[in-house]
Amino acid sequence: MNYVNLTLSMLLLLISMTSLANEPYTQIRFPLDNGKGVPFAMAEGDWLVKGFDVDGQGYFYFLGGNDRTYFSCFDENGLLYSRQVAGYGEIYWLNDTLYLFDNSYDWEQKVYHKDLVAINPANGDIISRRANITDDWINAYNFIPEGLVLELHGNDFKPSPPTFSYELYSYQGEFIKSMDNLYGLPPGAGGDMLYPIGRRNGLFLFFQVDIISPDTFPLVLMDAQGNTVGKAVLDDDLLGKVFYPNPLCHYKIRNDNLYVLRRDSSNAVVSIISLKELFSLAKAKNFGSFPKSQTCTRRADWNNCDTTFLQYMDVNTDGLMDTLITDLVKSNDTIYVSYFLKDQQTVIEVGNFIDTYLSSLSDCSKKKDWFDFVKYGSDIDVFEFSDFKHLTSFAIEFGMNDLKKHGFNIDKEEYKDYLQSYKGTLFAYGHPEMQEGLFIWYEPLKRFVLFYHP
Repeated sequence: MNYVNLTLSMLLLLISMTSLANEPYTQIRFPLDNGKGVPFAMAEGDWLVKGFDVDGQGYFYFLGGNDRTYFSCFDENGLLYSRQVAGYGEIYWLNDTLYLFDNSYDWEQKVYHKDLVAINPANGDIISRRANITDDWINAYNFIPEGLVLELHGNDFKPSPPTFSYELYSYQGEFIKSMDNLYGLPPGAGGDMLYPIGRRNGLFLFFQVDIISPDTFPLVLMDAQGNTVGKAVLDDDLLGKVFYPNPLCHYKIRNDNLYVLRRDSSNAVVSIISLKELFSLAKAKNFGSFPKSQTCTRRADWNNCDTTFLQYMDVNTDGLMDTLITDLVKSNDTIYVSYFLKDQQTVIEVGNFIDTYLSSLSDCSKKKDWFDFVKYGSDIDVFEFSDFKHLTSFAIEFGMNDLKKHGFNIDKEEYKDYLQSYKGTLFAYGHPEMQEGLFIWYEPLKRFVLFYHP
């Protein structure tokens, strides 16, 4: 599969902002610059941004720095302010206030801070500081809506191996109660290689670390009993490179969007993903066609042999992101694969195939076999049109024959003019061992048309 071309073409299309009201996926870039941009430090030879959050009004907040700690605020158009602050730690937005847990070491006083700091997000002023909220050694901490959870270890560092306790503190710094875990999860939620991001409509959202397919970004939605009620898989390369050490505080849920902080060579990259759109698409399981209402049906019985893969790009070159959907299901030793395109108004089936031979490559009882098959036989390959423009004369004949075969009578000169002015990309999909060829998106008929077949 041509993942390099796919990733590069998508990244080029995601540079500019698009409307969140219509799009499932948006990226915004902010320059990495202490004092004039997103503050950062270098750690273990990599970039580090200590604090990140967004509020409910479209403002982005960052905390970091090398010798000095900066707190900066952006809107989608750029930097609003950047100022130095006393304290270093993760930040959390709640009810029009930003909270910083300052767990830094004071080299002059030779003491560790354990301070809960409230910050005015409008200007970065410190509203209050509750110093040293515990006497115990803090191994880790995490913000949840109910307060600050501390993972504590006794100061005597015994027994060995260490045991930890968990305590919840209010946002005024007062002890509330003991907790079962660092993330406020009910006993049934979670699992191996699942890392909690936050909550959505009473459910718990996790991202899954997949050591078998590290270039994927699986998201899992669970209820309090640990039942998986939704799963979607994104291309991890699209999100950008992680900051060290890929902290959970770089993943936030606000306004039913997932905000992911990553980077490129010189910018912080914030990806904004509509969870409503994402999980609606990931649960669409109606083969042959989508419902006539053009809304996706919901299905909650996702398993390893029933996977949806999503790719975001501007297919019809209208400046808005579209969604390419690949659905894979194994049932009774038969593989069913369907491809759909969702633009702003409609959902269109663009192809499908059924195969029994491929079942031997996709053992559902072995996660590695299934994910290897998903990568081998699933997503739509994308190619740069400029690499194949020299085939345009052949493409005219291929396209006219393909259109005629499907009952469309198009003027040849009209189709030639369309190809000569085409600014999009080319696509290949279908059975991985006998793909039909390269296809071009033909906007007047809103369908893929054969571009070339060797």
